[in-house]
Amino acid sequence: MGFNLTEYIKRNLINGYKDGTWTESKVAQLCVGYLDKGHLTVEDIAEVDAQVQAIKAEREAALNEEEELSEEMEG
Repeated sequence: MGFNLTEYIKRNLINGYKDGTWTESKVAQLCVGYLDKGHLTVEDIAEVDAQVQAIKAEREAALNEEEELSEEMEG
């Protein structure tokens, strides 16, 4: 099995968002650049976006949970 550039790009875009290196907007900009260069397809970008949205939803759920716990402790 050889090196798969597409999978490498997708993995690094997702991890860059996950670890805070890039914002959602920056990931989108990078995706468009890779699309223009032929390194990603629209389907690849949809996959990256789905992962970014899942990470975003997890973060929002964690923040909501923290806020609820904080309110319970204050009250």
